[in-house]
Amino acid sequence: MGFVVRGIERLSQAGGYVAGAVSVLLTALIAIAVTSRRVFNAPLLITEEIAGYMMVAIVFLGLAYTMKVDGHVRADILLSHLPRRAHRALETLATVIALGFAGVLVAGTWRLFSEFYSQGTRSFHYLQTPLWIPGSLLVIGAALLGLQLVARLLKRR
Repeated sequence: MGFVVRGIERLSQAGGYVAGAVSVLLTALIAIAVTSRRVFNAPLLITEEIAGYMMVAIVFLGLAYTMKVDGHVRADILLSHLPRRAHRALETLATVIALGFAGVLVAGTWRLFSEFYSQGTRSFHYLQTPLWIPGSLLVIGAALLGLQLVARLLKRR
């Protein structure tokens, strides 16, 4: 089981690295757009659309990595006062519930992706991007989160 957990954690790490790289690219895009508008009086009309897709990539591809490093917000007020055994049981229960949520998220994002792909839906912005492309980021990120939650349960065994 150890190699499965390590493999899942490598995927989560990769998603986190991609999200980090996209954050840097988003910063560069915004800086270029501001410079283009202010210095050259030539706004980049695609900035808003591309920035939106980049935000989707940052959030969804970063979900699993954030779970891996225990970076998600949670309330430890109750947990800190529980005995170790109850603490572990509650953590496991919370992980199982989160896994159920991730399953619903994967199913919902897959359905959206499938609809975008089958109907050839495009954005209404200048690039008219096929929406299945950013939609695929939703599915990948949700699936990575689900896998990371499975790895978390396997490590608890």
